[in-house]
Amino acid sequence: MINVTILDSVTGEQRSYQDDFVWSQDPDDFSEYIWSDGNYSCDCNRGLFFERAAGIPYSGETVCGQSRYFLFICDEAGTEVYRDGDWPHGR
Repeated sequence: MINVTILDSVTGEQRSYQDDFVWSQDPDDFSEYIWSDGNYSCDCNRGLFFERAAGIPYSGETVCGQSRYFLFICDEAGTEVYRDGDWPHGR
C-alpha cells in the first residue's frame, strides 16, 4: 500500500489517495520506473488518478505530457519513496 499525493501545477490543488501498489526497494524492480518514466508518469494517467482521488469520473480531457501533474509517494509507514523532481519543496 502506498499513499500518493498529486499536485495539479495548473490549479495548485493537491489530492491524495491510497493505492494498493506494492513498492519494492529492490533496484531491479520497476516500482520507481512506472511512476517516473513508465505509464504512470504521463499526465493523461495522472489526470485519471487525480480525478479518481476526488471521486470524479474521468473526463478524458487531460492531454499527454509530463508537465502538469507531480507526485509525492510515501509507503504505509509514511516514509517518502518517490518524489518528482519538479515537486515543490515541502509537502
